[in-house]
Formats: sequence, C-alpha cells, structure tokens
Amino acid sequence: MKRLRRHYEASFKTKVAIEKYGTPEIINSDQGTQFTRTEWISTCNNYDGMRISMG
Repeated sequence: MKRLRRHYEASFKTKVAIEKYGTPEIINSDQGTQFTRTEWISTCNNYDGMRISMG
C-alpha cells in the first residue's frame, strides 16, 4: 500500500509542478519504484516534448 501511495504522490506533485512552472524539456528522477512504474511514466508522457531521465 505504501508503494502505491508514493506513486500517486509522485504523479500528483509532478502535475502540480508542471502547472505552476510549465513543462520541462527533461524531467530527471532517481530509479525509485514510484518513478519506474508504468503509471508515472504514462503521466509524464502526457506532456508533449518532455523526456524522462533516470540517473
């Protein structure tokens, strides 16, 4: 349950940041489970021109 909550929190915070600051060219994250889930990647892919970088 905790992992699922982290995913939704990451997606929500990503959306809020994009609404506030605009769509970045690249979004960089670590390889935590919340950032490797298909749902989070799909959320990011909804924004045209944004690429995902996992360091």
